Amino acid sequence: MAGRLGSIDDAKFAPPALDAALPRPALRAQMQALAVPCKWLHGVSGAGKSTLAADYARSRAMPGLWYRFDTRDAEPGFFFTEFSRGVGGRAPLRRALPRFSDADRAQVRDFALRFFAAALAAFGRPALLVFDDVQQVAGTPTATALAAL
Repeated sequence: MAGRLGSIDDAKFAPPALDAALPRPALRAQMQALAVPCKWLHGVSGAGKSTLAADYARSRAMPGLWYRFDTRDAEPGFFFTEFSRGVGGRAPLRRALPRFSDADRAQVRDFALRFFAAALAAFGRPALLVFDDVQQVAGTPTATALAAL
């Protein structure tokens, strides 16, 4: 997923390197055959989910963003701010994305719907978002926000 990232040179936005990865054409073909807007990969740690997602993303040649969760993302204010920086580094923003405030804490899902609609619109065409290490935010308000997407 090449794109302009500017000053954001952070592991949060970097897919795994595929240089030494074994090709998985059958799995990639199965993912491409699923005509759904969202695909969820689930498996044990080390099974190759991130590598498969990176291979799939590269094969699609779509604009998009890789986002790797860590424990800081459990706080929705942190997540939305970081994700906004990532989108701004990948897509020309015609207008600022909605900013999460304390008033949004009571309605995280509603804010997430507005936010993700604006974030996806920033790409100007269908985009691919990869969320890696989502288990880091399980059971948090950020998980509620992701469910809205």
